[in-house]
Amino acid sequence: MSIQESQPSEPVYVVDGARSPFIKAGDRPGPFHAGDLAAQTGAALLLRQPFNAEAIDEVILGNTMAGPDEANIGRVAALRNGVRRGDARLHGAS
Repeated sequence: MSIQESQPSEPVYVVDGARSPFIKAGDRPGPFHAGDLAAQTGAALLLRQPFNAEAIDEVILGNTMAGPDEANIGRVAALRNGVRRGDARLHGAS
């Protein structure tokens, strides 16, 4: 693939970012799931934006230990925060 073929056809913008607090891992699961922390962080992030969640096409989320119910945690957090698209373009990268 040439460089020209891999360039997006539309502009791409990284608007903002946030991080959740760290929770110390112990010998058993804690009271929060990774998706809960991601959704809380995303909600706070959306409050700072001048647009609605519907305007978002893609969510990129970094995570080290998602649970088995949250394999695509970027998508999980996006959906919990109201990021929904009528087409299949919404996806979360984790």
